[in-house]
Amino acid sequence: VALTASVFKEERDNIMAAGMDDFIRKPYRPEEVFECLTRHLGASFIYEESTAQSAAAPGAALRPEDMAALPLELRRELDEALTNLDTTRLTGLIVRVSGLNPALGAALSQHADLLDYTTLHQALMAGENYSSERAVV
Repeated sequence: VALTASVFKEERDNIMAAGMDDFIRKPYRPEEVFECLTRHLGASFIYEESTAQSAAAPGAALRPEDMAALPLELRRELDEALTNLDTTRLTGLIVRVSGLNPALGAALSQHADLLDYTTLHQALMAGENYSSERAVV
């Protein structure tokens, strides 16, 4: 299993072509590693519910329409900060988002605090798709 910071599909294809059975993107969450071990080795684990995760789940939804409503330049800056794992810049950008949409800023902040950058990136992409679909209609 490869551990990578890449988010590009081509890199995934190259990794798999090199003989890997799977890959995990950085920054990874521990549960992703455990799920991978279960898939490939048949390992099983006993989990204890984390209070931090259960407290962050309510209200942490990232809706595509909220992401799409952000100015295009701000979305691009967020994507760049995520891609470069620039946490200082990401924090500043989330503060800017909070000024425009406090609920969205709080949700982004919750995910960033949990190092859930994959979800943040996916939300940005969903917002891009949402705005593209709305522009075509």
